Amino acid sequence: MTALHIVQGRPDPHFQTLKRAASGNGSLRDWTVPRSARRGDRVFFYLVKPVSSFVASGVLAADPKRNEDKSDQWYGHYYAPIRKVLLLPTPVRIDEVRNQLPDWGYLRNVRVGTTIPAHRRASFEKALGLSGMSQNDTAEVSDFENIQTETRILARSRSRRLRDAAFQEAAGVCAVCERDFSKILGGRGVRVLQVHHRKQLRGNDRPRLTKLKELAVLCANCHLLVHLDPARALSVPRLKKMLAM
Repeated sequence: MTALHIVQGRPDPHFQTLKRAASGNGSLRDWTVPRSARRGDRVFFYLVKPVSSFVASGVLAADPKRNEDKSDQWYGHYYAPIRKVLLLPTPVRIDEVRNQLPDWGYLRNVRVGTTIPAHRRASFEKALGLSGMSQNDTAEVSDFENIQTETRILARSRSRRLRDAAFQEAAGVCAVCERDFSKILGGRGVRVLQVHHRKQLRGNDRPRLTKLKELAVLCANCHLLVHLDPARALSVPRLKKMLAM
């Protein structure tokens, strides 16, 4: 009988790695696993805080090998390739599993991977909602969100002075659909209006002098339609004509 093991990962970047594997060919090149694991065993991926949940499963594609690279932080650990990676139907928090197996001390402080004792297999799979069903059956679609990550971006500057002048000249009216948003929700509707550059700034990396006549005020829907093709925006007159057909 194949064994079941718990392996660990971090929300960032391991959750994205698991998602890519599950939506691709289902394979991971390697993952840290218990030394006693063997080819064909099943593994369950647990992501540590702040997620603290079991999120996926897989099958070992080979026996584990010891990491002999002394310069690597995982030196001395065992790793193996994993196939058939599948996201669980619903992520299962560690406290839910504890409630199902209250006498399993390992779950009180999950710090390393482990092999699941044979007499706890059925209860563990039941806690993960896998007993009596295929892992492809999904009663409810779910996914992790609100995971905090640090991102570095470069943003092109915009003139507040030009923006305010454009809004004043538009007087709450979208230049495409011509709807007067100043008359919606007691004037609060103007918050959906956005300033559009008729000549896109992305076409040139150098600073550029912009005139008021080169701007148009559009509602969020029309602004999205103008930029349906990210490489080349529609002109305001062209979109207005298309919507009138």
